[in-house]
Order: sequence, then C-alpha cells, then structure tokens
Amino acid sequence: MTVRSGSGGTRLSGSLSVNVDGGTNEATWWPSLPQCPILGEFGEQRQNNVVVFQPEVGRPKFRKRSTRSHTLTAVAFRMTGAQVRDFNDFYKTYTSSGTDLFLWDHPITKKQFTWMFSPSDAPKIDRFAPDRFRVSFSLIRLDGQVGTDL
Repeated sequence: MTVRSGSGGTRLSGSLSVNVDGGTNEATWWPSLPQCPILGEFGEQRQNNVVVFQPEVGRPKFRKRSTRSHTLTAVAFRMTGAQVRDFNDFYKTYTSSGTDLFLWDHPITKKQFTWMFSPSDAPKIDRFAPDRFRVSFSLIRLDGQVGTDL
C-alpha cells in the first residue's frame, strides 16, 4: 500500500479507492488476493423479487418487490498463508468486518461491480495442506456495473 499526500488530500493506492473530493470510499479487491475462484466454486442466484398475494377469490396476484434485485454469490478461493493474512486484513480493516462495500471484477464477465459480504455468514477458512487454505464466503453483488446507472 502506498500513501501519497497532495493538494486534494491523502490517497491510498493499491488497496483503497479514494475520492479525495469528499465522495464515498470503497475498498478495491486487493491484487495480492486471488482474482479467480476455484473452478466450480462460484455460484450466483438472483434474489427473489416477486411478492405473491392470494385474494379470497380468484388466482394469486404477483408484483415486483422493487425495481431491482441483487445477486447472491457463493465463492471459494485457494490461498497461501500470506494471502489469508491479506484477506483477513482486507476483510477486517478495509471492509469493516464485511460491512462496507468493495469493488471487484466479476470473475466471469471481467466487468467491475460493487460487492458486499453477506451479513448472514462470516468467511470460513479451512487448511487443507501446509500453507494452503480454502477460503469460502458469500457475497452480494449490487446491481449495476460500476460507472453505469443502476
């Protein structure tokens, strides 16, 4: 991580994308972390965006819950001990234990999206060999590619 000071404020490069003009800060998935999940260990499912109402008479009525829904994602990576330490630092420090948003290139489309860790479960780290770990967690991909209208 490099820290630079200038007329616009302080910038952290390599680990944090900072808008020094007062905008929202979003962490960026670190380049030292794996960029591609384990083959077969990346799955996506759209959130259910339909509400069903059963009137007393007639067929059920359906409507959209909201104008957009997000995508639930399950992912797993193989990491070295150094990458696990970087991941834990990224998770705890730069996403505030998973509560802040971050930017990451979608592993299939290679387009950058805004993601957040799923609040329903914490990352799980399993050691399967000396200095080799399987790190699995759930993410929520927010609709809209970065730089486009949501």
